[in-house]
Amino acid sequence: VRGMLNIMSTSNAVRELDVEVYDIFGRLVHNPEPFETSVSINTSNWQKGLYFVRVMSKGDSLGVRKIFVE
Repeated sequence: VRGMLNIMSTSNAVRELDVEVYDIFGRLVHNPEPFETSVSINTSNWQKGLYFVRVMSKGDSLGVRKIFVE
């Protein structure tokens, strides 16, 4: 990721999604407002390194992805 992380939902069944971004130490570093179709997260001020992005719906985890911020 360089500057901006874009997350988009491809499911019409899910109405509201939450995102949590954690650093490699498990600390929550970003938690934007819930969204329905897409969200953009500015990463330009973040330290370079590995992060984990967790996407949830109504408290249920839908998946976790690793990203590397350059």
